[in-house]
Amino acid sequence: MIRFLKNKPICTTGIIAAILLLYQGGVLAEPAWASSVEYRVKAAFLYNFTKFVEWPTHGGGTGKAFQIGILGEDLFGSEIEGLAGKAVGDRILKVNRYPGWNDRAANCDILFISKSQERDLKEIIRRLNGSPVLTIGDSTDYARRGVIINFFMEDNKVRFEINLKQAQRAGFKISSRLLKLAVILEDADK
Repeated sequence: MIRFLKNKPICTTGIIAAILLLYQGGVLAEPAWASSVEYRVKAAFLYNFTKFVEWPTHGGGTGKAFQIGILGEDLFGSEIEGLAGKAVGDRILKVNRYPGWNDRAANCDILFISKSQERDLKEIIRRLNGSPVLTIGDSTDYARRGVIINFFMEDNKVRFEINLKQAQRAGFKISSRLLKLAVILEDADK
């Protein structure tokens, strides 16, 4: 089956076959491209979150660009670069990478905190302290430890949980449509 997306043919059969191959599980060790597909999906989620989250009126980054920051090890690689230049409201999306904490990370609209920063997570959350920075991660217990949105894998699918109390503390309003897709953590420590 071939469908057209903006005048470009897309073979949905090939995409479905690639996804099935990716998620067969157990036959081979996870190939590098499997991780690439996972992070392509996560990058797409990052962009789509901008459509279902309302930033506080007093904040949301600095300047004209809508900034996504990657703090720590960057497992997105080139997958995240596809977002650069896209429109977020009346702003243009820009991607920044920070190998370790940098005060400029506090000026991002979205800050993805990688697993490599787990040891410093408590300090990172303290430094952000209610700032209008949508924190996102993909590590065990990140949402319970103060990150607003945390990805996890379930049944070979990328899912996410939301620390609603932390989102409210930072002044975010999250669409009920997004909340319906998420696991909501009511009892998070933060």
